[in-house]
Amino acid sequence: MGHDHRLTLAGVALILLPIILGVVVPPQPLGAAALANREVNVGLQNSALPSAVRAAAAKQGSERNILDWLNTFATSTNASEEFAGQDARVEGFVFRDDRFGEDQFMVTRFVVSCCVADANVAGLVVEWPDAATLPADQWVEVTGRFEAGALAGETLPVLHAQSIKPVDVPEQPYLYP
Repeated sequence: MGHDHRLTLAGVALILLPIILGVVVPPQPLGAAALANREVNVGLQNSALPSAVRAAAAKQGSERNILDWLNTFATSTNASEEFAGQDARVEGFVFRDDRFGEDQFMVTRFVVSCCVADANVAGLVVEWPDAATLPADQWVEVTGRFEAGALAGETLPVLHAQSIKPVDVPEQPYLYP
């Protein structure tokens, strides 16, 4: 008994469906929903690489991204006081959980070392009177000044927003160390 090796219509559909979906459905970057199963540490982590710290320190405040600020804070024993009064402009998406007050949120980006599966969260706490009006996952540009602050019992620099404007998801939504 012989077998028929012709490709059936169902076989063609099975092959073409993933290709069509890959072309038609645009990829979406990780967002606030991906943080639901992760512990988001709002404190300063002292795990910065020396070269990343040097690179971040060489940038002006308005040129630093979220990861640059965190690496810069990691060089200080009292970042909340040392960086008080410094101006910043950063982009990221809005994240908040039950630790944040009505006037607070975290402007957040994912940091990818190798692939999305190893992505870590980098974020800065922002205070703004209208923070509650910002939907989760909304990409924003935050311009403001750091002041000493606290969240969930941790002392840290808090970005007091002077302006917040919605922005499009950047072409490269992830940061790389």
